[in-house]
Amino acid sequence: MPTKIYSAITEPTQSHPERALYKQTYMNTMMALLPALMKVAPQVSTTVAHETLVLGPGFTFAIDIDGFGRAITFEQHSSSWRVATEKEPDFVIEFRDLDYAFDVFSGGISLKEALAARLFATHGANSKGVAITYLFDTVLRTFFCWRSAYRR
Repeated sequence: MPTKIYSAITEPTQSHPERALYKQTYMNTMMALLPALMKVAPQVSTTVAHETLVLGPGFTFAIDIDGFGRAITFEQHSSSWRVATEKEPDFVIEFRDLDYAFDVFSGGISLKEALAARLFATHGANSKGVAITYLFDTVLRTFFCWRSAYRR
């Protein structure tokens, strides 16, 4: 499957309704699985464990998808992650569109390629942003290693 590279200027075109339903279902499933993946990731990957410790206890970050109505916030808790409720995130990864989030979560493109093409925005301190982006990329690589975008 060829790697998709988006122009930072080009806005996504609306998906066909059937494909949009598939992408919504897939992303709902991924957002439901993400808390379990984040909880297990520090035990599976030493890189994730290290980045978790670098961020420090109590650090929170959120993943949000514009126009999708689904966001999730995680809090660092005793060298692991848990879902944070009613807590303002320190850092946010905000995907500009459902299609872009789907491409990243399905392995169509890597998180680094998405960042280079500005398919998502980050809100928060740059010092923590590098660690969060590296941590999240490692989580995706750990659990989606069979996808071509994450084998490089």
